[in-house]
Amino acid sequence: MPKVQMVEQSKIKKTKAVKKEVVKPDFRKYLNVYEFDVKLPSGIKLKLKPITAGQLKKFMTSIKSETIQELSKAMYEMISSSIVTEDFDINDIFLNDRPALILELRKISKGTVFQFEYKCTKCGSQSLITEDLGDVKIIKMPDKINPIVELDDNLSVQMDFVKIKDEQEILDLGLETETELLLSIIAISVKSIMTPEGDQDDLSLEDKIFFTDNIPQPMYEKLTQWHDEFHFGIDMKRKVKCMHCKEESDFTLDADNFFF
Repeated sequence: MPKVQMVEQSKIKKTKAVKKEVVKPDFRKYLNVYEFDVKLPSGIKLKLKPITAGQLKKFMTSIKSETIQELSKAMYEMISSSIVTEDFDINDIFLNDRPALILELRKISKGTVFQFEYKCTKCGSQSLITEDLGDVKIIKMPDKINPIVELDDNLSVQMDFVKIKDEQEILDLGLETETELLLSIIAISVKSIMTPEGDQDDLSLEDKIFFTDNIPQPMYEKLTQWHDEFHFGIDMKRKVKCMHCKEESDFTLDADNFFF
């Protein structure tokens, strides 16, 4: 009879059952996960996320305001919430770069097909115009920029490009029209004023506005010409043909309307 070896029960190695952890589904981690690298006309590189439906809804609600301050604030918030570049301050973006930034956000959020209604200046009929935003020309910041504008034998100014933070300072003045805003942007772009006695670079916004308000028109035009000469951003000009009378006209796109 075979010998049976008895083994104590306590010496039998027990295998513990491994309890499987149940992972609860979370759809949130799959929302808006894509990031896009863009380069602005000034050379600034950013990482962007597409505009969400919630962001756009909030923007559309905000733009019902009639003040340029509220409109600017709504656009500011929508843009800043889509920039995911670490340690980047939206206030450091040049105003010239902003239309290009809005353009890139529009392309990654809604695509490149942009439609708008156009009223013919000749026959008055309405046409639905379709533009491919992928064809919009980007104008890079010039490599060499001369910041000095000579106004006459006694006065010269040093110019600089305006940033979003400068625009916010202007809006705090309580301006009521786009024309006032544009005139103030020319003023705030004056960095210093050079006279025979020396340079004055401790200028307040009020000083700059007083200066541009009190120079002759030919001098003022030299300031605007500087902006035209060293312009960068995107080319918003288009040729539009009426679908009814076939009249062709010049038309300028508005980046602020890209999401409508």
